Amino acid sequence: LQSLFLSFSVFRISGERERERMALDARTFEGDGEEGFDACKWLNVEIAERLARNVGDRIGEDKISAARVTSEAEHGGGNNGVPHDVTLRDPDLDVLDSQVLDYLGELEVKLQLIANDLDTNISTQTRKAYEQMPEARKELEVLRQKSGAMRKQIRSIVSNISNTGQSVGYTMGNIQLVDRVQTNMKAARDALGEAAGMAQLLATVESTFQRGDLKTIGRQLKQIREGLESVRGVPEFSGVETKLHEFEERLQTMVQTPLQKAFEDHDAEAVKHLSSILLLSKRSDVIGTLFVSAHIFKLQSSWESFSPIQPRVAAESAGDTDAPAKDVLMFEDFLPEWLRKVLSIVESEYKWCLENLPEQADFLLVNIIETCFISVKQSFKNRLQNRLSVAKAVDASPLAVLLKVKKSLEEFMGSTKSLLTRDPPHKDSETFVEGLALCIYGQIKDQVLLYPLLERQEISSFYNKLAGELQNPTAKLRQLTLSSNAAIADAIESCTQAIHGVIHPACKIGEDSLLRCLSTTDGFKIDELLLVADESLAAFLEKAGLSLKAIQESLKDRSLKSSSGMKSVESDMQDQSQQDALPEDILVAILRVLQMAALFLTSISILEANLHSSVSVLKSQWEYKSDGIHVWFKLFPGQREVHEGKLEGFQAGGVSLLPCTDKATRDFNMFAEQLVLDFMMIKVKESLLGIEESKLWSRIENKDKTFDLPSFSVFPSKHVTSLGEYLLIVPQQFEVLDNFDELNSSRSKIKEGDEEEGDTKEDQVQEQNSFAAEWITKIVEEASRLYTRDILRIPKLSENGCSQLQADVDYFCNILQALFVPVPLNLSTIASNLSFNSEEVRLSKNQPKNCDVSTWDRIVKMRVEGKGSSNKSSR
Repeated sequence: LQSLFLSFSVFRISGERERERMALDARTFEGDGEEGFDACKWLNVEIAERLARNVGDRIGEDKISAARVTSEAEHGGGNNGVPHDVTLRDPDLDVLDSQVLDYLGELEVKLQLIANDLDTNISTQTRKAYEQMPEARKELEVLRQKSGAMRKQIRSIVSNISNTGQSVGYTMGNIQLVDRVQTNMKAARDALGEAAGMAQLLATVESTFQRGDLKTIGRQLKQIREGLESVRGVPEFSGVETKLHEFEERLQTMVQTPLQKAFEDHDAEAVKHLSSILLLSKRSDVIGTLFVSAHIFKLQSSWESFSPIQPRVAAESAGDTDAPAKDVLMFEDFLPEWLRKVLSIVESEYKWCLENLPEQADFLLVNIIETCFISVKQSFKNRLQNRLSVAKAVDASPLAVLLKVKKSLEEFMGSTKSLLTRDPPHKDSETFVEGLALCIYGQIKDQVLLYPLLERQEISSFYNKLAGELQNPTAKLRQLTLSSNAAIADAIESCTQAIHGVIHPACKIGEDSLLRCLSTTDGFKIDELLLVADESLAAFLEKAGLSLKAIQESLKDRSLKSSSGMKSVESDMQDQSQQDALPEDILVAILRVLQMAALFLTSISILEANLHSSVSVLKSQWEYKSDGIHVWFKLFPGQREVHEGKLEGFQAGGVSLLPCTDKATRDFNMFAEQLVLDFMMIKVKESLLGIEESKLWSRIENKDKTFDLPSFSVFPSKHVTSLGEYLLIVPQQFEVLDNFDELNSSRSKIKEGDEEEGDTKEDQVQEQNSFAAEWITKIVEEASRLYTRDILRIPKLSENGCSQLQADVDYFCNILQALFVPVPLNLSTIASNLSFNSEEVRLSKNQPKNCDVSTWDRIVKMRVEGKGSSNKSSR
């Protein structure tokens, strides 16, 4: 039934009312393709629906649904057997049995009718298809014959196309050959025509020259030059090129005099006419030469108006030293005036050329300026060199002269460049500007080459003047070495102020030299400038160090006096008058030296930071072709790669631009710091004087056995109490350094790259406190080092000496803690050793792990020596 009803989907049952009532939907019998058609399931569903339609009024929907579910449960899962009887458990449904039987019979009839109809239709369609088979065979045979004929026709067409292509290729080859022959024949005809024309022109040129028709001569010579290429290999025309050159020379001779006169008189029509004749002969260079010849005299005459003999020099040679300075016209003052005259003349002529010779105007402007500068080049060089020599002789600045000359040339170049800037620009405008720059700046090429030497002389003279300002205070200090403290303090203060006064000018000289280099050479000589500035500044620092040495010598004399005075004191130091504090006036002067050295170091750091910044900016500017340094690269070939390599080296991390200065500055600063530290240690050495020879360390006290009195605590010795009292007043001594504004300002400039601009008042106070705290720590640490050194020089320690030393060390450690200075390792090692008795200290297990071994061993040895001496004394 499944295979039969699947074919029934194309039909629709029509007919009587009974057939309409018995119609079935063929799609019901299609199935889902996986499980197939379940006849039992379909039958149960159909019965349930039929019952629902007939007895729906009597039985509720819930019971009918229950019957359907029960039926599906009994016959589900793809059972293809004969359907079971529908069992209705409810007694009220027994009345439906007869109706179900009727409905099943009805379905059987319906399916039988459908099967009959399907059988009839299938038979009919099969018969029709069988009857049409012969006709289909005939049509297929006809189609096969036609396709065979079509295949033959296509092969024939392909063969024809191949034959045609061969014939066409042969024909095209012939056509190309004919075309080539035709082209060659035309070329031969043209050559014959040109030869005939040239022969005719050559025959008529002489007569045209005799008539003086310059325009026709120029046209004829142009035609001869154009046709010369065609007859170059013809023997009969081998001498034509020589004749043509002779004719052009004759034409130029005939044109140049009237053309130069026309340029001089500004005869526009004549200039246009005669210039067009030369242009026909491609003699545009002759036009430029004649234009220059017509106007160069005015430029040269203004140049020659300057006299190389200066009025002041002449007056002095005549004995008149009161000659007024206003009558003297130096070369650097004359040059701007002359350049303004030149600019005025060439600008006027350029505007006239734009109106009459617009195509040649730029060329003519560049030509006349270049010719002018070339003509005065040697004179320019001599005058400038003489002026530089005179400036050096009268103690003036040669670099100032050179810089002023460079500025004048630079302004002239800018004005000329603005003339050449027009819309639309000339095709060769960039070439013209480059040629002008090379010609104009080439006037000072030799001076730029010698620039480092001039800069060395300039910087050295400046630093020599600054060093001279230090000589008088230094000499005065050396003369007062045997004077009172007040005089010494004033002399030291004068030296310090003198050095302080040259710090800013010394750094300013370096910055000014860099600016001069950028202005004069556009940075071309910056590498040599940095070398010169470095060596000169380092030499100046060495001279400034002589003043520090003079201060050191004066303080050395004072310390020797103090030491000799202390040696006369008794070892028990009962004369306290010899241990007064350091003189206040000398102390202030010495601490000013410390402040000055810190300021010098900071200022040099700022100078180097500024130099690094300028080098970085210069490197970025070199990337632009318009930058002035490219002119010097053209004037000095092969230098670009060298300079770029040096700049890359300057920009490398950690590279100092002033290595010699950096070393000299650090040496200067270290010398000043050591000077101050040595002076601050005078009182420390006085306090520790005689400590190693003191009898406190080897003292032996026999206990009085008559009375059993308690042992009292040991008090610190006078050595260490004196030292501690001095160290406690050191912070007060640094309060004299109240002027930190300049030092703080300099240090803030170094931090500007990383922090906000400017420092608050609290930051400045913190900076001041930090500087003072740093130095207080240095002084206390140095005092601690000297104290520890002297302790380790004690020959032996008795038991009483150990107790005394332990009290001293504990007192000194408390002083260090009060000053916020950490206790050194060797001093803490001494304290640890003294905390053990003589028996315990010998045990290696009692030695701390983080102690100084050499110090521990030394104290042990001292205690052993002291115990041995005690045993001998007791015996």
